[in-house]
Amino acid sequence: MSITALLDSGRATSLRRMRASAAAGAFLALTGCGGGEGGKPSKSPVTAAQSLAPVPEEFGELSARCQTSTTGTILGLEALLSARHHPALAGLRRMDLARYCPCYFSGLQRSVGSERALAYARAPQAMGGADLVETANAADLVRVQCVESLGPAAGSDPFTTVFAAPFVTGRGIGGVELGISVAQLHERLGETNLVTRGRSDKYRFGENGIELVVDVFPSGAGGRVAGVRVNRSYRNATDRGIRIGDAYASVESKHSDIVFRADRRALLTADGTKYLFDGGGFLSDIGVVTADVDGLMRNYGAR
Repeated sequence: MSITALLDSGRATSLRRMRASAAAGAFLALTGCGGGEGGKPSKSPVTAAQSLAPVPEEFGELSARCQTSTTGTILGLEALLSARHHPALAGLRRMDLARYCPCYFSGLQRSVGSERALAYARAPQAMGGADLVETANAADLVRVQCVESLGPAAGSDPFTTVFAAPFVTGRGIGGVELGISVAQLHERLGETNLVTRGRSDKYRFGENGIELVVDVFPSGAGGRVAGVRVNRSYRNATDRGIRIGDAYASVESKHSDIVFRADRRALLTADGTKYLFDGGGFLSDIGVVTADVDGLMRNYGAR
C-alpha cells in the first residue's frame, strides 16, 4: 500500500472513531453524565458557589431533562467517579438532582461559554474534534466539582445500619417493611435518585453492588412498599437462620408454608417471602413481595 493510501486510511479511521465517540456521548451530554478523557478545560471550572447561580434561560429545558432522567444521570456519574476511584462515589445516589443539574449546566456554561456548552449538550457529534475533546474535559471537571460540593456528607448514610439487620420473613429488613409509606421509606433509608418508574416504582439503595431494592405500589409519592429484596452481597441471616449461599434443600427445610416451588430455582411462601437460587441451586436473593408487584404471589400466595 502506498504512503498516500496509508495516510488516507488513517484519516478515515480517525474520523470514524471521532464520530462514533461523539455519537456515544450525545445522550450522556444531554443528561449531564459521562464525558471525555481526563484533561484540562480551556477555562478553569468555577467554584461550587458560583456554579449554583441561576441557570440561564436557554439551559432551563436541559436542566429539567437532567433531573427527570434520574437513572441515566446517576449511573453516568457513578461510572465517571468509579474510573477515578473518587471518594464522592459514596452516597451519590442520595444527591439532590434538583441542585446538581443546574450546578452542572451553569458550571459548564461559565467554563467554556454559552455557545459551546449548548452545542455540547444538544449535538456533540456536530462539534469539531478539538472543541469536542476540550469541552468534554471541562464537563467532566464540572461534574466532579458539583458532586463534591452537593453530595451527602460522609457518615450520613443510614443504609449501612438497615442492611446489617436480620431479614425478617414476611416483613422486610431493618424497619423497611411491606406497607410503609414512601415518606417512611425515606426516613429509614434516606434519599436515593436511582428510581425506575412504571406501574410500580423500584428504588435502589446502596453502592458498588451492595444493594437493597424496594418496590413501591402504586407509583408515586402516595405509594407503599410492596417488595423488599437483598442480593448476594447481603452478609447477615434471616430470622430463620437462612443465609445467601445456602442450598435449596436447606432453605426448603426451614419453611412449612411453601406455596410455590421451582426445583433448585425458586421458593415462595404464603407470607410473600421469596427465595431465588443460582444455576447451582444456591441461594442468591432473599425478598418479600405482595401480589401488587409479583406474579407468583398473585397466582399462589395468600397476601
